[in-house]
Amino acid sequence: MHDRRVRVAVAVVAAAAAAAAAAAAVGAKIGVEFGAERQAFAAGPEIFPLSSVRPGQKGYGLTAFVGTQPERFDFEVVGVMRDFLPRMDIILVKSDDPRIVRTGFAQGMSGSPLYLDGKVVCAFSYGFRFNKEAIGGCTPIHYMLDEARQTTGQVGADPAAPVGPAGHAALASRDWDPFAAPLAPPTVHAPVGDLVRASVPLSVSGVDAQGLAELRDLFAPYGLEPQQAGGGGTGGENSGPTRFEPGSPIAVVLSRGDLSMVGTGTVSYVDGNRVLAFGHPMFQMGETLLPVTSAEIHTIIPSAQSAFKLSSPLRTLGALVQDRQSMILADTSRRAELIPVELTVKTPGGTRRFRSEVVRHRFLTPQLAMASVANGIRHIAPDLADATMIIDSVVHVRGFDPLRFRDHAWSPEGAAAGAVSGARGLRILTPLLFNPWAPVTVDRVEVTVEVTYRADVETLVGLRIPRYEVPVGKPAFVEAVLQPYAGRTRVVRIPFELPARLAGATLKLELATGDLARLDAAPPENLTQLFAALRRTYPANTLVATIYAPDEGIAVAGHLVPDLPDGALDTARAATSTKRVDSHRTLLRVVVPTSTVVLGKQELTFRVQNLK
Repeated sequence: MHDRRVRVAVAVVAAAAAAAAAAAAVGAKIGVEFGAERQAFAAGPEIFPLSSVRPGQKGYGLTAFVGTQPERFDFEVVGVMRDFLPRMDIILVKSDDPRIVRTGFAQGMSGSPLYLDGKVVCAFSYGFRFNKEAIGGCTPIHYMLDEARQTTGQVGADPAAPVGPAGHAALASRDWDPFAAPLAPPTVHAPVGDLVRASVPLSVSGVDAQGLAELRDLFAPYGLEPQQAGGGGTGGENSGPTRFEPGSPIAVVLSRGDLSMVGTGTVSYVDGNRVLAFGHPMFQMGETLLPVTSAEIHTIIPSAQSAFKLSSPLRTLGALVQDRQSMILADTSRRAELIPVELTVKTPGGTRRFRSEVVRHRFLTPQLAMASVANGIRHIAPDLADATMIIDSVVHVRGFDPLRFRDHAWSPEGAAAGAVSGARGLRILTPLLFNPWAPVTVDRVEVTVEVTYRADVETLVGLRIPRYEVPVGKPAFVEAVLQPYAGRTRVVRIPFELPARLAGATLKLELATGDLARLDAAPPENLTQLFAALRRTYPANTLVATIYAPDEGIAVAGHLVPDLPDGALDTARAATSTKRVDSHRTLLRVVVPTSTVVLGKQELTFRVQNLK
């Protein structure tokens, strides 16, 4: 009897040792599959290895069908698609759950965790368009964990970081345009074929049909699908779950307030304050900082093309810090600042306001600020009538005096968004955020529009100089022919005087409205010079006459040095191999204010009288 007990004890110990060895082997195998130790996710749920996935295996997934709480649904593994994306496999699954059979795998289910043997294996992320069977693809969780470890050390840094050589090249040109965007936004390219990334439903409120169409065009390259929805859940922004859990909704905030935009998906994996979701990117912008909230699912809208969850944001719970090929990563210990955009519209009927906050990001901020103002002006002043507008815009930048502008605009379609979007306070956001010298923090954008329903507009239809040869050292003038709306043409004289050095020269004169005139400033070489250049732009209720002379000066260190003799020009060019010195044509500029908004641009060439 004693020997038997000994043999049993030895067998148990041996079995335990074998089990421990097997577990260690599996752990080592998983560690190899994951490519690194799970240092940041050491306390997360157990993971089912991709190498053990086989067709026919059955498990369950978690997602919220209605409300905020995740519910279970069953699925079956169809197979594994190898290298579906670069160095990334996809697990094909199908479901006979009646709720999913009815709609298919819906937009907004992105990130729903799937489990085999009670261990998380993948996050739903891809689906078929026009599918007759509930089949989709999911991203193995270990890819998401691996990418979550990538870092540049810039999480939380101001996204308006220096843009490097591309930005400097844009500023080096003598025809530098302060309002030109130096870079195009990144685009998320969906895989080729019928299995496509499950789009993120972008719940939008505070827009009309035209605004929704514009947002769809704006976000189409990113795979985001704007859908009309409420701006907040039934309990508001301070209600809802206080933490994320696998299968619960997660929303990434782009704008909130009178214009609300949030992209909704599902939480895949939680380990402490680190939350993985989506199973695919949102914008694929790498490290960034955007607010994330819990969300409420109102319902799933069936669609023959692709069903989607209709949702609203709830309580802010953290910030998005990673946006990569296989996932987004949120950190519940972080918070992201938003930029207030305040629109005030004054009409004969009174004063109304439209307020929102948009994310702080150099690619997104200018577009979202413009969208907020455009939707606000359409909402407050929808009348389709001739409208003249005075637009005051102020951009508050941390560490600098506010940039203030007054613009004048006219539109035959009322206070149209297109006319208001020309406000310099909106247009300068791009050169500010893409400057190549230092991060710029925009604290607030304010736009005030005063609307008068009449056509105070004129068109520049002609330009003439009374004399063929213009004298030097004496007063001269150019005549601008303006055509008022529903009125007779009138002539505006613009005086100028040419220096004696231009005697006998042939010159070009350009007359343009202020918003079309080229900037009379050297390409800036630091932030202070950039701010000074932006303040020197002109509104549309001015006429700007510019005379281009054949003589050249130089632009050096952000300043213009005109009228240098040839020897000095040659010396300046030869003395440097950098862009610090560049040739610059001499300008003589006269600015004349007008009482109306002027449209158009004219040019002519003339000769200067020779000295006797």
